[in-house]
Amino acid sequence: MCSFHIARKTMMLMALFAVPCSAQVIRGIVEDGTTGKPAAGDQVVLLAAGVREEGRFQTGNDGTFIFPARKSEQSPTTFVVRVIHDGVRYDQPVPPSLDLKIKVYDSSQQVNHVDGYMSILQFQARETVLEVTELHAVRNDSVPPATQVDPHNFELSIPEGTRIKSVAVAGPTDEPLEVIPISVRGEPGRYEIPFPLKPGLTKYAVTYDLSYRNKLTFRRKVQYPTKQFSVVIPNSMRLTSSAQRFRRIVDQEGMQVHILNRVRRGQDVAFGLSGIGVLSHSLRPVDPHGLPSGSVTEQTATPKPGPYKQSESAVLSHSIITGSVPAWLYLAACAFVLGSAIFWAIHSRKNGKRA
Repeated sequence: MCSFHIARKTMMLMALFAVPCSAQVIRGIVEDGTTGKPAAGDQVVLLAAGVREEGRFQTGNDGTFIFPARKSEQSPTTFVVRVIHDGVRYDQPVPPSLDLKIKVYDSSQQVNHVDGYMSILQFQARETVLEVTELHAVRNDSVPPATQVDPHNFELSIPEGTRIKSVAVAGPTDEPLEVIPISVRGEPGRYEIPFPLKPGLTKYAVTYDLSYRNKLTFRRKVQYPTKQFSVVIPNSMRLTSSAQRFRRIVDQEGMQVHILNRVRRGQDVAFGLSGIGVLSHSLRPVDPHGLPSGSVTEQTATPKPGPYKQSESAVLSHSIITGSVPAWLYLAACAFVLGSAIFWAIHSRKNGKRA
């Protein structure tokens, strides 16, 4: 029996050293961020160009893994390492050093300290159509850090019959995904996006069209306690609200921004919109037709059994937007500029009062 194990190890070493000189070795360690210990027994998948499976490995007791990766100067290939831990996948691009340290987290249906970081709703009207873009950021500050895996992680309620143009999600360190929201049975206009909430900030971007006749009342029940709820509209449109006291703080570049601070969980936010107009600079998280041309790789549209829990396999009917990073960077930049403008406006008012 001992000689068998020695022979097996010898064959493994020979196979490793038999890899052609043109091949490189990708190695790394997976750490369980919840326990602080190495993640043993996790499935690790090497993806070429982010989509084509090149090999699988199972982490050892020390959380390590190793892959031979064929790569040449004539045909450079980018690699992504995917670790599947506790039913959730964690992707990380392979750096030039080819050494990785990937942090994963244990999963739970409910974790503590999950709150809304911000919500931005943008409206612009073109004749009989009201174009809506929503940007939401949900922060998971759980202690110890853990991933929340729940079918109700993100819920969206919009008028029945609305034409949803796109829904995109990005985890704290993940590439953006265009996902298909799941209709809640028996509740028209209500959708769920059961995307795992990993520790950190998860971003959602939703675009859809509403029928519009120069006037509309918008209602939304806030799912998470949110630091700031903002509405962006052109200067030619008007926002009115008797239930909430929105503050109009920015009026420049052809737009106006109205905000509510510290919105409670379950709070009903309602406001009226009227008028026609478009924004000169609008948030456009993804292409109006859904996907950027020539940058989409289709994945299976049928959830498969395996290492994914039901809450994540429910959103496996998606496409990886490999070319959408610039769009998301633009979206983040818009949010940053908007936040800076809000901070500047409030700071200026405080200084004015002191003077």
